Amino acid sequence: MINNRNKSIVADMKWSSDGKRICIAYEDGMVIMGSVEGNRIWAKEFKSQLRLVQWPPDNSSLLLVTAAGDVQKYDPLGNPIGKVFLGGSEGIPVVSMDWYDGAGGFVDVNCPTFAVAFENGVVQILASDTDTKPVSIRSGVSGCRIKWNGTGTVLAVAGTYKDSSCVVQFYSPYGEQLRTLKVPGTTGITAVAWEGGDLRVALAMDSFIFFANVRPSYHWAYFAHTLVYAFPRPDTAEISIMFWNLKSDEKHLRRVKKFVSVYAKGDRCVLVSKSEEVLDQWVLIMCNSCGSLLDTHYLDMQPKFITMTETHVIVANESFFFVWQYQEATNTEGTAVRLLPLEKRESKDILRHIDDIEDSKANVNLRKPNNDPITAICARDNVVCIARQRGGVLQYTLPRMIPCVKYNITCQPAKIAINSNLTRLGIIDTQNVLTFCEMESPNAPLDPAAAKRERKEKRAASKAAATAKAGGATPRKPAAGSAEKPSAQNAWRAGGKQITFERKDVWDFRWAEDVPELCAVMEKTRMYIFRNTDPEDSVMNSGYVARFKNLKVKSAFLDEIMRTPDKPDKEMVFSYETIILRETMGIVENKEMTLDDAVSFVNTHPHPRLWKMLAEAALNRLDFQYAEKGFVRCKDYRGIYFVKRLRILDVRGTGLMPHLTT
Repeated sequence: MINNRNKSIVADMKWSSDGKRICIAYEDGMVIMGSVEGNRIWAKEFKSQLRLVQWPPDNSSLLLVTAAGDVQKYDPLGNPIGKVFLGGSEGIPVVSMDWYDGAGGFVDVNCPTFAVAFENGVVQILASDTDTKPVSIRSGVSGCRIKWNGTGTVLAVAGTYKDSSCVVQFYSPYGEQLRTLKVPGTTGITAVAWEGGDLRVALAMDSFIFFANVRPSYHWAYFAHTLVYAFPRPDTAEISIMFWNLKSDEKHLRRVKKFVSVYAKGDRCVLVSKSEEVLDQWVLIMCNSCGSLLDTHYLDMQPKFITMTETHVIVANESFFFVWQYQEATNTEGTAVRLLPLEKRESKDILRHIDDIEDSKANVNLRKPNNDPITAICARDNVVCIARQRGGVLQYTLPRMIPCVKYNITCQPAKIAINSNLTRLGIIDTQNVLTFCEMESPNAPLDPAAAKRERKEKRAASKAAATAKAGGATPRKPAAGSAEKPSAQNAWRAGGKQITFERKDVWDFRWAEDVPELCAVMEKTRMYIFRNTDPEDSVMNSGYVARFKNLKVKSAFLDEIMRTPDKPDKEMVFSYETIILRETMGIVENKEMTLDDAVSFVNTHPHPRLWKMLAEAALNRLDFQYAEKGFVRCKDYRGIYFVKRLRILDVRGTGLMPHLTT
């Protein structure tokens, strides 16, 4: 099929989703329909100037966009059907359109899949061409070019800011901004396309093509030697949840309708889904490592963020957060837990608006406005942190969610996490920049300004009481057992010191579970191990960090797993030993080096795993003094007792090599 029309130029052309037909639209209004063999099926000339053409997923119709901004609908033969409603944007030129064909499955049955970009930077996402209530996005960029990824979960919006800087914004199907990517250059982005596996995006600018790596936000978690991940199927509306035990290689598959997200802690995980029976109701499904149901809890608010501790599950949307205490600690360390009876759990639930400091009462308005929405949450032990769009991070203490500290961050947080001893907060913003902030203890004394304000309020209250008494009035006294209600303004204590640390192009990070100074940072295609703010080690790694403990980082290559999610392989999970662990192993296994050298090295880098390695090496050399010292430092009672028994048996002269099983 040869283009031999010299009257006009091609404005746009699109293949049908089945690849059998192609529609070519000319600026002067001529439309040609051709087959995959190159034959012309039909040709028609329309009165309007044309700019864009779009096929729906079922290829049952054809959309033509005119230069005036109208979107007209035609049947496959070019006969007019009607006009597409644009939600108040009529008359504004349409610059780009894309319709996800559903080949990679759907996040939800009613998930919006049709995106339209206008010249003024507004992007509308519709469920269909007859949708009268589209999701509207004000991207703030001009010359938008939009494109769905291969699974319909991310919409890329490329354009130019007012200062001529080029940018790509990534949105969910419901209009939530996920990330922002700045692109060098000022000439504007003219086209955007996704790679087949959704791991890269190509951007056309002037005479160049830029490629950017994309790290998909999978729904997954790791707990109790089990990797759990969710994946859609094109043949069903249900989402499949795989529970894969990496130790035994057992796999358990569970299917959930209207799945939202997953989170795990300890030996339990929570699946979030939308209820099928009741409208505007969501359910928290608690499972074990086999995917068996342990408990459920119903919510009347839509949970968009979730985190959990050993005793609580915390979920939040843009304005409200909900706390579900599913079990309670039986000792002061919080290591032993027991399930709560159902009636006790319901009485300990907390529902609160983010601007309030007290729990919301019955019949609460879940649509209460909020000008500073929640963007991320995290929790560890008895501390919960909630990040807001304008940069504030609020710190609460469990179980009653008592307000403690407010941190002022100069960015919009997208992910936050607390280290193991509750002294540092890691923050990734929407620009993929990682920063650290020092945390304050919930019981720390007030800063001088807050203490001065508190003393001033007490003096004013005392003066008011004295004035009332002198005038013959009796000052109001609070009821027995009650306290004055604090205001939202003075409930928070200002705190937090920004640490001089910044890493760009960071898409994930995870604190070590046993060493508060260690952190694994995923930056582009490399993983860095940081001790405080200094990088200790780096390795090429594109996996998702599942766990960081005992100086070992366990990563899951979810990109590879998602290609064949039904048949994962153990080679898709990678364990990386840090440089300190490798150096210690080299020292203790080197027969030319003495144990004094090993003890000196471990004293410089103390860790229970290193002391245990030293103790086992000392046992192999029948050096009971260093073996006992190593077991004492790593608090291994069985090892200490084993060394004691060997000394009693006096195996030095027998030639027996003791063997310690783990």
